[in-house]
Amino acid sequence: MPAGQQPEAAGQNEKTEIELEEHANTPITHLPSEQKVELAGGETDPCFLERGDEEELEESLRLVPKIVRELVSIDDDPTLPTITFRFFVLSTTFAALGAIITQVAWFRTTAASYSMFFVQIVSYWLGNLMARTLPHKDVSLCGLFKFSLNPGPFSIKEHVLIVIG
Repeated sequence: MPAGQQPEAAGQNEKTEIELEEHANTPITHLPSEQKVELAGGETDPCFLERGDEEELEESLRLVPKIVRELVSIDDDPTLPTITFRFFVLSTTFAALGAIITQVAWFRTTAASYSMFFVQIVSYWLGNLMARTLPHKDVSLCGLFKFSLNPGPFSIKEHVLIVIG
């Protein structure tokens, strides 16, 4: 090897070590509480908790693990639709599909799995597709019950109920 290549390689190693040291001092944020968000007017996000603010939480919220408090909203919107036409169609479809797969797999030597992750992902896609394609039409059943085929955007409450169903 020529003598001129060794110092160049050594110089590159020193440069990468310096870059690594600079990045080592930069904090990596993984959770929303670690990122302080500045709002208009210089205010900070009220959801951001300083290290000492955890003691100020209610007892019921303090018992919830920190990761859950940071990732799951505790606010509830009671106006979101829950028991909708989409809920009945999708939950019935996935329940029937799961029953069929389980029954067929019962008689086989190899197992066929029906994952809840599959239900979560596909029901989200299908719920959003139904929200975009179903008409905004009110349907009346025998004059007793009246419901809308498409009450609005697909909500997280509908999604949770479909997965639980």
